[in-house]
Amino acid sequence: MTPSLTRTFDLVIVGDNEKLLHQLRAVLRPAGFNLRPAADLDEAESQLQQQPADMLLLAPRSPRDINPRRMKQLSATQPELLVVALASDPGDGHGELLRQNGARLVLSQELSARELGQFLVTQAELRQLEEQNYRLRQILEGRTSYENLLGSSLPMRSLYRLLDQIARTDAPALVTGEPGTERVEVAQAIHMKSERAMHPLVVVDCRRGQGDETGAFLFGPIGRGEYASGPHPEHSAFAKAGGGSLVLHQIEALGRVAQKRLLDFLHRPFYQDETPGTPRPLSRLMATADPELVRQVEEGQFLRELFYRINILQIRVPPVRARREDIPLLAQHLLRLESGSAERNGGGLSFSSQALLAMFQYDWPGNLDEMQTMIRTLARQARSMEIGLEDLPEAVRSAGDPPPELQAAPVGGPSLDLPLKEAKRIFETEYFKGLLRRTHGNMTMASRYSRVGRPYLYKKIREYGLEPESFR
Repeated sequence: MTPSLTRTFDLVIVGDNEKLLHQLRAVLRPAGFNLRPAADLDEAESQLQQQPADMLLLAPRSPRDINPRRMKQLSATQPELLVVALASDPGDGHGELLRQNGARLVLSQELSARELGQFLVTQAELRQLEEQNYRLRQILEGRTSYENLLGSSLPMRSLYRLLDQIARTDAPALVTGEPGTERVEVAQAIHMKSERAMHPLVVVDCRRGQGDETGAFLFGPIGRGEYASGPHPEHSAFAKAGGGSLVLHQIEALGRVAQKRLLDFLHRPFYQDETPGTPRPLSRLMATADPELVRQVEEGQFLRELFYRINILQIRVPPVRARREDIPLLAQHLLRLESGSAERNGGGLSFSSQALLAMFQYDWPGNLDEMQTMIRTLARQARSMEIGLEDLPEAVRSAGDPPPELQAAPVGGPSLDLPLKEAKRIFETEYFKGLLRRTHGNMTMASRYSRVGRPYLYKKIREYGLEPESFR
């Protein structure tokens, strides 16, 4: 099968059909697929939490082994995932049940591995075309942002598409991500894109409630009557949000009593002393959490039922290291903001190319918060209008050191027994591989690192059959 995809497509295959897996691997790998087997839906969900995928193929030996309810839960938390299921008869009641519970496509299990593989490649080509069209529209519109979010990398463009979908709904949403990622900003963007944008947006940091045994910081005091644990009609975050949106930041810090009050309110959404004659508007609930929330649920520190109620729609914010091509844009934007407030310099600061390369290579374990803190310090301490490599913290600066494969070739590199043309080809192949590996396939950074123009760089990379996408 001739490769037609410009990037690797991740396919998770659920089931115990080893023969089909082996046959599909032979068909799909040459086309640009990465196959990840999973024994069941639980293992598939665990994999997807660690690393997203493009497609999910449900292919057990017996199609009726698929749990439709479990499949629906997985599909709800992965709206971008293309779910394909195999059934003995796609047109019977079981096939329809699969479609109702999240399978976008139901195919006959009588298809050969080659026919199934060709179908999946076609679906990947369609997805790739959609992505390219979306990217083109963004370029034509000059779109490198989404409300208060910034970035044009593939993970961010995928996030923007997901947020467009979620903003049109009213279901609770859980925004997860590593500390320092733009979780609150994502919730704010959903609110601003929704029909509730003209109503209040209230953000409550649940860490404020540590030591608050009754959850009063969120609900107000406990009242009397049937809905005594509900929100106070005036002195509660829910009342302030009204018909807008309420964002519970770091919901994993919510105390046990507050968790129970929130769960009760989600079951029975009534304020204290509310009557049929005095209904109050309800706000949309969104929450943010660290990845450790799942562990807290497993250990019984966070109510499992509450987790399921707030996790109807799940959004994962990518860490900075997963969107490296956005780093120069983010760094320059933050520097403009900080240099504008740095009275000593009066604005106008910029980064040198070497500084940007080092920041591009650095993994940013503290994500955007770490970058913003560093840039704020640099702007205040800048000695000239250009911030150079030597001005960066040691951890960031050392990330820009050239790797061994980009340093001078050792004595006795390519064999002297080879013709010059062949030795040059071997050297350049390894050099450009190392260059793309170091810059994660980012051609702009590769051009800066190698100090050659992008047209020449593209020419050489095509000459040696290298694909930048395969290094991302």
